[in-house]
Amino acid sequence: MIEKVTRCLDNGEDCIKLIEELIRDCNDGREVGKEIVNKAKDVVHRLWLKSDGKHRCKLLRILSKYVSKRQAMSALHANIYRYFKCGIDNWEGKLTRSKIIKKIESIMREKFGWNEHVMCETLLKYIGVDVNELRAHGVEPCAWLEDLEELSDLTDPYWFGLQVTDFFFEKRKSIDYNELEVATTSTVGVIYFLSILRIIKTPHLYIRRTRIPTAKHVQEAYHLTFTINGIKWPWIINPSRDEFEKILNTFDDEKFLRFLQGL
Repeated sequence: MIEKVTRCLDNGEDCIKLIEELIRDCNDGREVGKEIVNKAKDVVHRLWLKSDGKHRCKLLRILSKYVSKRQAMSALHANIYRYFKCGIDNWEGKLTRSKIIKKIESIMREKFGWNEHVMCETLLKYIGVDVNELRAHGVEPCAWLEDLEELSDLTDPYWFGLQVTDFFFEKRKSIDYNELEVATTSTVGVIYFLSILRIIKTPHLYIRRTRIPTAKHVQEAYHLTFTINGIKWPWIINPSRDEFEKILNTFDDEKFLRFLQGL
């Protein structure tokens, strides 16, 4: 299909229908390799560059049926927001990561009785923690999941403690919003960060293979990154030493303990 579309573009023909078929095939849930996806993006980008305004609107309407705005901008190497006058009332973005996560989780809950506690216990067992031994001594291994519900208020000093240690922020000046990112190579960190970030907003997930220099016995590890876009954060991002000290001085004993918990 990619070769067919490429020939169409080389011949200067109207390739919109072929492009739609190609996009659909790459986004209908089939397992396609990264190389194929990249080639598909290349031909979509070529059509974008060759098209006038009318055809660009047509291409965007097709993309809006199958991919998210971020995926579209990545494929086109362009900021597409100026083209929203094309009459795209609802950019569906059917395969955004957050929607995929929700869909998978709903299936797992209905078909397999999965929940966050099951996941927590599974990960603890995976790293060699005997959850039954903990229970025998009156310790509920995943009770901390329930406590996260208390953190719905982002002004809680716990969040500032997390910011100081684990959260990475980037200010997107062009769109004027914050992007929060947290990465983990810790097994239990997977359920912890996923659960706590959901209090703010469903995060995007990025998984890649990596090496851990400090863990010589681990030949290959998986590095998981959670990202949240467009959040309003109540704490000073990257505070100076004086700003940091000033914030801590406003805490009473209880708030300071909350800060230490997050830290």
